[in-house]
Amino acid sequence: MDCNKYTFDVDIKLKKPQIKKIIETLYEVKVININTYRLPRKRKSFRDLKNYSLSLKRAIVSISKNQKINILINKNNF
Repeated sequence: MDCNKYTFDVDIKLKKPQIKKIIETLYEVKVININTYRLPRKRKSFRDLKNYSLSLKRAIVSISKNQKINILINKNNF
């Protein structure tokens, strides 16, 4: 990634300081900035029932220039 920004789907109840603490402890990186937004819920219908999908919160995390998050998963572990 060029600009060291990563996107995560997080729980709606989490606040920015909580997200920062989780990312820093899980990936051992220094978080510079966090932007969050809620995705719109989609309407789903099944026969006569009308319902909405679960709403999500997306966090865009910026980390320092000399660090990166390794998100590739080794297939041999599964």
